[in-house]
Amino acid sequence: MIVLKSVPKRIPLTTFLFFMLFVGLAESFSFKDLKEFQSAKTKLPTLEISAATIPEMVKPGEKFTLHLQVILETGSHIYSLEENYEGEQLATQIEINSPNLHPLSVWTETPPKLSLDGVLEKTVKIHESLVQFNRDYKATVLLSPKDNELSGGIIYRICDNRTCSLPQKSKFKTSLNIKK
Repeated sequence: MIVLKSVPKRIPLTTFLFFMLFVGLAESFSFKDLKEFQSAKTKLPTLEISAATIPEMVKPGEKFTLHLQVILETGSHIYSLEENYEGEQLATQIEINSPNLHPLSVWTETPPKLSLDGVLEKTVKIHESLVQFNRDYKATVLLSPKDNELSGGIIYRICDNRTCSLPQKSKFKTSLNIKK
């Protein structure tokens, strides 16, 4: 029996080297499973939010302050409550889900820092490390005696001068004790 073997064609050296480089890169960027792929995604910085009322106990009609504290991961920032420049939706926003609150003031914040944002390539008002937000409210008679849960969320974009998140929402809650 005669077996015919095919004669291999000659591959140019540059093609061979390119192929070997591609195979080597593909192997170094390959993932063993889905978990490895998901953990290799760029991780955005994180933040922690705490909420408190000052004072913790009031009578109906008395003033109290809702105090929010945000701790940011080192090297990251969020934008100020103030609009940075027209047309951009960067400003941090605070939503309150408790309908029986009567605001006495606008939100105040730790003074923002002016900084060149590496992602936007513009000077913007930001907060790094720690930021505090405060707003005064009046305890209305509609609040029930004892504990009242106050809840809401902060809508923000967190950045690290290389990447910025899409708008994120983190929730918070605290309680206000009403004494009669």
